[in-house]
Amino acid sequence: MKTFFSIIIMAFSLTAMSQNQYTKAWKQVDSLAAIGQSQSALDIVTSVYNQAKAANQADQFLKATLYRMKLEADFGEDYFEKSIERTRLDIQSAKAPVKQILHSILAELYWDYYQENRWKILGRSETANFEPDDIKTWDLKKLVDACFENYTKSLSDKELLKTTAISTIDSILIKQVNSEKFRPTLFDFLVHRAIDFYSSREAGITKPAVTFIMDKAEYFSSSADFASLEIISPDPFSFEFQALKLYQEIIGFHLGDKNPEALIDAELQRLSFVHEKSVLPEKDSLYLEALYKLESR
Repeated sequence: MKTFFSIIIMAFSLTAMSQNQYTKAWKQVDSLAAIGQSQSALDIVTSVYNQAKAANQADQFLKATLYRMKLEADFGEDYFEKSIERTRLDIQSAKAPVKQILHSILAELYWDYYQENRWKILGRSETANFEPDDIKTWDLKKLVDACFENYTKSLSDKELLKTTAISTIDSILIKQVNSEKFRPTLFDFLVHRAIDFYSSREAGITKPAVTFIMDKAEYFSSSADFASLEIISPDPFSFEFQALKLYQEIIGFHLGDKNPEALIDAELQRLSFVHEKSVLPEKDSLYLEALYKLESR
């Protein structure tokens, strides 16, 4: 199996699911996949996909969507293109919050497609043979723009996401012990997926002439001060800028929490990110001071 779906598939469990009418079908899929009969397993998964979509059963639909991608990668040709196109079509009819989850998945698919085909893509010009509906003609900028667009759309309808407990999608998540304390809502889950992308070293490889620079000591400030900080950028598409803005959102969201785990987790990640990206010569002392302040609170 190709490795490009590893992050997605690891985030969703095939066997850890509630008892329902699909239990027998998933057991069959599990058994067939274990003995290498991917096509037979895929036939069952496709049936579950169609039934769950028609019945508006979000958890089973998402599970079938993701496992279908995994199985098609075992033997199918153009599996990337097919998975991307099908996800785009599913988004058109999906309702929130499934639509937001699919946008997050689609963004990851685009980026994994780039990583799988990076040398071909890096050798393309921006305009030569470009066809908007054919990803095989896209250059790096177009792929990055597609990732940006879909991660942004994955965070639309924020109030709904913030009031949707992560437990509502338990049946499609592999959870560590007490992990819901750090990702209590669907908003947390999707924001951190977007932050992971924007924080990656390679995500921002398309650089404009004037870009965002992490050159302010205020980025190390306390939670409340950072959440209210005005952050502007000459390049609104800067990935470091976007990551900072999302850290502001998630930290502001959890400022008033009685249970501080989600806030502390976001703060530790934010301070580490700022320390890594900062160009200030005194960034080590600023980072250490911020950690001491966080500890004292």
